Order: sequence, then C-alpha cells, then structure tokens
Amino acid sequence: MESLKIEKTKTTPRIDFDAKFHTLSMSGDVYPENADKFFNPIFDWLQKYLPGLHHKCIVSFHLQYFNTAASGKISYFLELLEKAYKKGKDISIHWYYEPDSDEMEDVAEEFREGITIPFQIIEKKL
Repeated sequence: MESLKIEKTKTTPRIDFDAKFHTLSMSGDVYPENADKFFNPIFDWLQKYLPGLHHKCIVSFHLQYFNTAASGKISYFLELLEKAYKKGKDISIHWYYEPDSDEMEDVAEEFREGITIPFQIIEKKL
C-alpha cells in the first residue's frame, strides 16, 4: 500500500502516514476552510490501510491548534482507530503538546477518555 503524504499549509497540518513503517503522523494547525474536503482522503486511506495492518502502528499527533470542525474530524479519526483496535490491531497513540499549552493537554485528555487504545500524552522537550 502507498503511503499518504500531504504537505502542511497555513490552515492544514502535515500528514505523514507511512504504510511501510506503520507510523501515522499529523502535525501543525488544523482549521481548513472545508474540513470534509481535507479529511475525506485521509479517512479513505485509513479505511484501506487498517484492515491489512499486521504490525504495531504508532499514531502521533503534534497539533498546536484546531477548530471545532477539525475537532469533530479528529474524533472520527480516533473512532476508526478504535474500531480497528477492538478487532485486534496493535495501535498506540502518542499525543504531543507544547509545555506552555495546557489547552492541548486538556483536549488530549478529553480525546483519551473516549477510547480504549493505549494513549500517551507527552510534553514536548524544549
């Protein structure tokens, strides 16, 4: 399966989903003008990737800001991962936040509450 790479813009994060090494990373700000248009190709890729996953997969979030529409899409992204995890896929989530960003740490805590996937919240080192 091909990896999925989308370059970061002012309003969208860098997406680096490496199918060979089973690392999925989303980093930057997330407030696209059209959340569906941005996230639908990501969801399509994920729905093709997860059924064939037979290795440990690390999903990393390095987000500084996202709006309400993006929050809903991130929740759906986590739901897709949760379904795969419950079917026996070996998935872990690493949510990184800046030391001065209590808000992102709190948001990560809220996302973690809704799922059973191993979910680490990690303060970035300066």
